[in-house]
Amino acid sequence: MNALPSISNERPRALNSIFLERTTMEFEKLALEVRAHFAGLSVIKPPFVVGSSGVRHRFTFLASRDSELFAFDICEKVGVVELIRTFAKSLDTGVKACMINLGGGIDSETSQLASVYGIDILSPGGIQNLFGRQAVRVQNVSIRLRGPLVSEA
Repeated sequence: MNALPSISNERPRALNSIFLERTTMEFEKLALEVRAHFAGLSVIKPPFVVGSSGVRHRFTFLASRDSELFAFDICEKVGVVELIRTFAKSLDTGVKACMINLGGGIDSETSQLASVYGIDILSPGGIQNLFGRQAVRVQNVSIRLRGPLVSEA
């Protein structure tokens, strides 16, 4: 009998879920950045805005055109709490904020509040034409890395 426990190469489901959520969010941020660039907006990194209260607010993505700011919060599932959080940041900063819901549909209470607060909730596919007719759809993008990923020290 082997006294040592076997080590499995499979990740636990929770880690896979976190990895997929993080990866999906990064792709959505990249899609926003590409569309914003082609629409003539400047991407602001890091995505922080200081509100009238003096608080420094962080959005998932932030872009500007002239003096107008566009802010986005990307969430796995947009609910009332996430909506109110984004609304509070938008109210304090004066920034037009949108939310991207990665998890599909939203409940009626969240939808009603979003309408009252003036916050658009988009699906991942909804960002395709977000910045108007100047936005373009990027397909078949490949990225090549040059050099070693890890330094050989």
